[in-house]
This record gives sequence, C-alpha cells and structure tokens, in this order.
Amino acid sequence: MTLLLLLISCTPPNTPPTVSKPADKTLEHNTLALGQTLEITFTMNDLEDTPDKLIPTASFDNPDIVTALAPISCQEKTCQLSVRVERTQTTTVKIT
Repeated sequence: MTLLLLLISCTPPNTPPTVSKPADKTLEHNTLALGQTLEITFTMNDLEDTPDKLIPTASFDNPDIVTALAPISCQEKTCQLSVRVERTQTTTVKIT
C-alpha cells in the first residue's frame, strides 16, 4: 500500500484597513479666520499590516474650500490631517 500525503495551505484573504470617521467639524460664520489651520484626527487599523506600513490619503469633494498643508502624519494608529481654510462653504473629506 502506498501512502500519499497532500499538503494544502489556505491563505486568509487580505482585509482592507479600517479608518475611523473623524468628528464632523462645523464652523460658525467668522469663528475661524480664512487661512487658519484646522486639525482633523482619525485612527487607522489593519489586521495584516503594522501602522507604519499604512499610508493614508485625503481628497476633498470641493478642493477650493481647504488645502492640505502636509502629508497626513500618524503616530501608531492615530493620524492627523492639517488643512488650511480657504473659503467659507461646505466640503467633504474622503480619507483612504
């Protein structure tokens, strides 16, 4: 009798990183002068990768309203996006 061994490896699927929803920022008229900096804080987590391997990006549905001042900075899982307010209107930030 011949014995045949079969080895099967299963690799779990790569799950995408999770990004917490930053708190909504509502600025009353004239409470933040144009050109001032606004900080947006959020957290990122990934089951497969360490935080230093995650590279978050931000995009704005109305880029004339705010300007990103620098790349998003992260310490461990907490990240911060600094933007400069250019005009008083509404914009949505998408973080990926």
